[in-house]
Amino acid sequence: MESPPRGRPRLVDRALIQEAAFELFAERTFAGTTVDEIARCAGISRGTFFNYFTSKADVFWVDLDDTIDRLVERLHPAGLGQPVETTFDAVREEAARYSPDRVPWALTQADLIGSTGELQSAALGRFTRLCQVLQTALRSRPAQLTDTDILTLSYSIAGAILAAAQTWAAAGVHRTGLGDYLEPGLRRLEQSYA
Repeated sequence: MESPPRGRPRLVDRALIQEAAFELFAERTFAGTTVDEIARCAGISRGTFFNYFTSKADVFWVDLDDTIDRLVERLHPAGLGQPVETTFDAVREEAARYSPDRVPWALTQADLIGSTGELQSAALGRFTRLCQVLQTALRSRPAQLTDTDILTLSYSIAGAILAAAQTWAAAGVHRTGLGDYLEPGLRRLEQSYA
């Protein structure tokens, strides 16, 4: 058994673990790769893996998790009392961060993933969290929306994001940034609730 390297421990972050996981998924598929193998490839322990992720499917969604975290910071509590447009503006700004080369791996490499049940479950959890973040933001706005309006609008915005992301990924090498695909849907929703 090889002894651990001496000196200062190497810095670990989610991106390093994600890179190791993607390398293994490309070689062995998602279903054919274990958490232990990902940890070994990343040079970390299994326990350290679980300090960053709750499952191997979570490695696909690092960017999305960061985006939702930024929306929370931006919309709560500083956004209290601001108009509904503030929520749309925050979503637009986050979408603008996604250049043509930042398409989530899970959207472009489905053939390498294999089994998708765990991956879909992890994605659904993020969709639900995004909807909750949007609902909280919309509830904090001036009382111009009913509870039904808030639920409908939050799910509509999240649905527009999902539809834009799928279209964006399918556009291939000629794609532009995610914001270009999202803008038409956001505009229609904004007009509906103006």
